[in-house]
Amino acid sequence: LMKALARSGRSEELVARLDKMSDDEFLGMMTELTDEFGTLLSTLETVSDETFEKMLENMLRALSLKTGQVLHADRVTIFLLDAEKQELWSKVASSDTPLEIRIPANAGVVGHAVSTGTYVNIPDTSVDPLFHAQVDEATGYRTKNLLAAPFFDRHGNVMGAVELLNKTTSSHFDAFDEKQLEDFVKPLGVVLESWLKMSRMGAKRA
Repeated sequence: LMKALARSGRSEELVARLDKMSDDEFLGMMTELTDEFGTLLSTLETVSDETFEKMLENMLRALSLKTGQVLHADRVTIFLLDAEKQELWSKVASSDTPLEIRIPANAGVVGHAVSTGTYVNIPDTSVDPLFHAQVDEATGYRTKNLLAAPFFDRHGNVMGAVELLNKTTSSHFDAFDEKQLEDFVKPLGVVLESWLKMSRMGAKRA
């Protein structure tokens, strides 16, 4: 499956391929990817391919976009934890011009999800004290409701979180959305862990 996705090349091609899948087909593919990437992670120390690293990055973006589509989110952003600097920085954003954003590791909704290791569902950001408008101010985007979930590596260490912004088919995300997101978080986390390992290996090579 990984080889088939890799042949799709650019993230735009991956998005187009995933767009044709039904929700059930996508979930099945994500489950299969989890197993394949689990095997990959045990052998990454012997891999040093910059093309493969780029493929992982494109796959992460495409999978994030499809997850947002399945859960009817207007935008999806992945935040990675920089433990050394105690910051969260945005890796993937489903917008026309992805912008890298850095915030304190404990700030806002995504910071709460990362620091507590729990899901956070905010039906109305205007009345929730956890919501900080810092990211909206930086992007010019208005978040009305959101659902955030933490990512973990294979050893249970938090790596960051995914945020789904503005439910497009109703006024907010609900318990069913939380359950659906749970099905996707583990596979996305495995892809993310693989990409992080490849990135660090690439930095050492440089």
